[in-house]
Parts: sequence; C-alpha cells; structure tokens
Amino acid sequence: MRTSLPKNSALAVAAVAALALSLTACNGDDDASSSASAGAATATSAVSGGSDQSTSPTAGSGSAGSSAAADSGSGSGAKEGSGDGSGSGSGEGTGHGGITSDAECAVASMRLSLSEAGSSYTEMLQATNTGSAECTLTAAPTITYPEAPAALPTEGKGPQYPIRLAPGASAYSAIALDTENNAASHREKQLFIAQIGQDGHVTLDTPGVGLLLGDKSSVTYWWDTSAKAMTDGEG
Repeated sequence: MRTSLPKNSALAVAAVAALALSLTACNGDDDASSSASAGAATATSAVSGGSDQSTSPTAGSGSAGSSAAADSGSGSGAKEGSGDGSGSGSGEGTGHGGITSDAECAVASMRLSLSEAGSSYTEMLQATNTGSAECTLTAAPTITYPEAPAALPTEGKGPQYPIRLAPGASAYSAIALDTENNAASHREKQLFIAQIGQDGHVTLDTPGVGLLLGDKSSVTYWWDTSAKAMTDGEG
C-alpha cells in the first residue's frame, strides 16, 4: 500500500538536501582558500628570505663606502699637512738675498762716525747699516785705543730688545769723556771699535787734539736714537 507524504514534508526534505549540497561546496572552497593562503605564505617567506640575503651585499657596500670615506679623509689630512709645511717654509724662509731680519750687523762693515753730542764731555758714536738687508745690534760696542789696558766699561741698563736696523738706519752709543785733565787722563787720537763675538775692528780717528779719556770714561749700550743713548733710554 503506497503511502504518500504530505506536501509540506516533501518540501522540507528537498530543502535539507539542497543545504547539504551547499555545505559540501563551501567546504571545498575553504580547503582551496586555505591551500592558496598557505602557498602565498610560502611564496612570501621565500621572497622575504631572498630579501634578507640581498642585505648582505648592501652591508658590504656600506663598508666599502666607509673605507672610501676614510681614504678620502686621510688624503685631505695629508694635503693640509703639506700646505702647513709649505706655508711654514715660506714664512720662515730667508729674505733680502738670503739674510733674515735676525742677522747680526757686522760692525766692521758698517759706516762709523764720531760727533759731539751737545756736551764737551760726551762723544756720540754712530753706526750706520750700509748693507741691503735688515740686521740687528745688541749689547754695547767694545771700545779700546792704542796701548789701552782694557776696553772702556759699559754703563746703563740698555734696551730690553735688539736694535733692528733697516738699510741706511743707524744705532748710537754715547762715550763719556773725562771731565778734567789729570795724571790719570790722556788724549787719544784713535779709537778701535769692535763688537763682542765678532772678529776684527774699525779704527776711527778722533776730532781735534783727541778725546780726553780717563777713569771716568765709559760707553753706553747701542740705542736706536742718539737721545736714548744720552739718557740710557729715559725720556
């Protein structure tokens, strides 16, 4: 005996069957999606690995750049050192035909003269640089005369700097004469002018009947003006 299902029951069975088919399809899609995601992840990992490997040459490139920079810095330093040496050589080099401004004046080659210094008891010695280069005079001249037992003593404190003489410039030293004619005094018609530490001397003829020298006679240090030589730099 055939039993017929109610119409509503048949519809329900059909709906359940359709739902089962739909779920089966969805599961298939999810599996495919998972496989695809796994594949993508693997591919991404491989790419990332390749990127990590590529950083090694980059690091090497940076090291090379640092080395080049270091080389460049070393080159620059060497250049600066060379420049300093050259500048120093130029600044410290000789001038005026090979003579520096610190060269000592050779008294034996200077023009020397005597003149009255505004007092009958003082004679002024003048030394003029006749060379083509600047030179310096220090200390005092050494003054003797024929048969002198010793050089005239030096008086005063003198300048605290060397006397620099440009070509044509002069230095001065005052000679104090004896103030009275007595047994210890004598007149000299010649003076021998020299400089400590230098060979040779210059012979000067004194004016008139000669200079009166004695126990009170002395000589000052070299000065750059006759006024300073008269006052030992005072005033």
